[in-house]
Amino acid sequence: MVGRAVRTAGYEVVRLVDLVAAIGTYSEFFPGVPAEGWVDSRARYAELFDGDSLTMPSGSFLVRSEADTLLVDTGVGPSGGDPWPGDREGRFLKELDRVGVRPDDVDTVFLTHVHVDHIGWSSAFGGARFVTHRDGIALATERGRDLPGGIEPISGETELVPGVVAFETPGHLGGHMSVRVGEDLVILGDAAAHPAQLAEPERVFAFDEEPHVAVETRRELLAAYGDRILACGHYPGSGIGRMVDGAWSPLA
Repeated sequence: MVGRAVRTAGYEVVRLVDLVAAIGTYSEFFPGVPAEGWVDSRARYAELFDGDSLTMPSGSFLVRSEADTLLVDTGVGPSGGDPWPGDREGRFLKELDRVGVRPDDVDTVFLTHVHVDHIGWSSAFGGARFVTHRDGIALATERGRDLPGGIEPISGETELVPGVVAFETPGHLGGHMSVRVGEDLVILGDAAAHPAQLAEPERVFAFDEEPHVAVETRRELLAAYGDRILACGHYPGSGIGRMVDGAWSPLA
């Protein structure tokens, strides 16, 4: 399920899917949105619906140039100890192999935040430099989530590799960050975990730990980057798309 590659600023960006699973009902994950509020989304994003259940891909992004190979998030990981149902056949590593990359080819791993579906295969990249927000490291320690030793703490705007910049997008989880690749593409992390949240930023996801902050962050992202390419590991199709007539649409 490797997505369509997009090339920008000398980098190739491609989404790698670890698994796809129905994780619960829409009413559970978006309790403020009535059933009739999903009619348009059902038509646009049919693969995110299984009856009344939210069917969500869990994906990461490979960002590579001639000089650098960067991985943004590491998926759900192998089976055991996490709440995600579904396929545990090592799809993420197979996806990586399908684009011609071995784990030891990855120079830098950036974690947008420390939810379990974004850090799961981190142990497979023992030779890489790991980076995440300092608040995420503290939160992982508090919640007993394992992160690689020697992980580099950052805050504010930080250039990860030339032309690729992490920046703070708070509200979903402590230390949450997004990533700009050049001037044209933004990897959102979970700042808007469902594409409908870009059309209506006030839709709160159950895992947005600071809902009002998350809503404001989405509005700011749209104001600053609504005309750019927007990517999210949980989105349908390639996970990479643009806003078209007020709604996110995948490039493929």
